[in-house]
Parts: sequence; C-alpha cells; structure tokens
Amino acid sequence: MKCSAIIYTGHYPDLDPGVLPPHFKPIEGMPVIAHTIRVFQESEQVDEIIPVVAPEFMLYMSDNVVDRYKFDKVQKIRESKETRYSTIMSGLEGLTKDTDIVLLHDSLRPFVDADTISKLITECLEHDAVVLGIQAQQPVKRAEGGYILASLDRRRIYLMQSPQVFKYSLIMDAYRSAATTGHVFADDAAVVEYYGSKVRVLEGSGENFRIESDADFEIARYLIQKNMKSRGSDV
Repeated sequence: MKCSAIIYTGHYPDLDPGVLPPHFKPIEGMPVIAHTIRVFQESEQVDEIIPVVAPEFMLYMSDNVVDRYKFDKVQKIRESKETRYSTIMSGLEGLTKDTDIVLLHDSLRPFVDADTISKLITECLEHDAVVLGIQAQQPVKRAEGGYILASLDRRRIYLMQSPQVFKYSLIMDAYRSAATTGHVFADDAAVVEYYGSKVRVLEGSGENFRIESDADFEIARYLIQKNMKSRGSDV
C-alpha cells in the first residue's frame, strides 16, 4: 500500500519583494513547513511527500527545506496556483497511479502527530474519506444582516482540520469532475461530498491549529520548544 502526503501552501500575491510567505517563517531556526513535513517524514506509513509551493519559491523550497533537512521522501515539488482548487489539483497530478491513499495537509499545521496520521489512514481504508474536526464548544448562531436567524446545535457542528485523507481514485475522480462546475469548494471533503460520497469525521486536537497570527506563532514557538525538550534534541 502506498500512502502519499500533499503538503499545500497558500497563495500570497501581495508580498513585498524579499519577504517570505508565512510557511517559510522560522520557528526555533526551522521553517514552519519543515516542522510540518518532518512529521510525515518520520511516519512509517507515509511513503511519499509532495510539497506544493509558489513557482518563485520552488528553488528556495528545494535548497532550504528539502535538501537542508534531508527529507528524502520528497522526490518532487509541485507549483501552487491562484486558487485552492488548482493548487490541490497540481499536487494530485504529481501523484503516480500506484498511490492508494492521499493525505492532504496544510503546511501551516505543524502539530499533527504520527498517531493521528496512522489512525486516519486506517479509517480511510474502511471508509474511503476521513477528516479531522473539532466539535464546537461554544454556542453557534446563524446570522444575516447583523441579526441572528437561528441557533444551531453545536453537537452537530465541527471545525475542520487537516490532514483530510482519501482513497486515491475517489479524490482524483472528484477533483477531475469538479473542474468544469465553477463551484467554489471550502475544502477537499466538500469536493467528494458534492458527488455524493460520505466523509467520516474523527475528533481532532486543539494543538493541531493553523498558524495565522503573531499570537499563533508565539504559541507554536512554545509548543515546539516543549517538543524539542521531550525529544532531547535541537532542530
């Protein structure tokens, strides 16, 4: 069985010259995306890793991340595009047909762990499509025009995380079919849902958050320092 992880990055067209996008920002001397890839590099169940980055940063990715940290599961780097759909499609098109399981993961979520990856792969073998989600803990409302329209049952509301994991044939067929719809999909699960497939949800972890703000970077720095101490090694 071959499991491939696609580590995708966002599109940042308005960056000033010389400014690196957030996934290349260092935490304890190591780029965020390198922290993320390392989890998949160390997973015994992941055979291949395909980062998807903007074309102008592909050489930087190769020299300063893949080669520097000896990520030998990365055999190719794919170009990100202007839309999320096109970026994921670029990554999927880099897979070989002998791929069985695809893990789609946000580069700005470096705190997914090996046990979670293993559980997702195991569940995917049975259910074809599996995602992580955090069940809503606070009251959830639906509003429009500044007024609340309805109170929603938070027990049925999940905040999505990644990786989102799929059988190769399922996610490829769904993405290829979706190319001509013009529909904007919130995430990868939404693409397979659109074509009638059921998606299993597993409870995620609060530590598997997406790094977005300066405060997030400070939390990430603390967690990485803690992890480094527990590993007994430096980056």
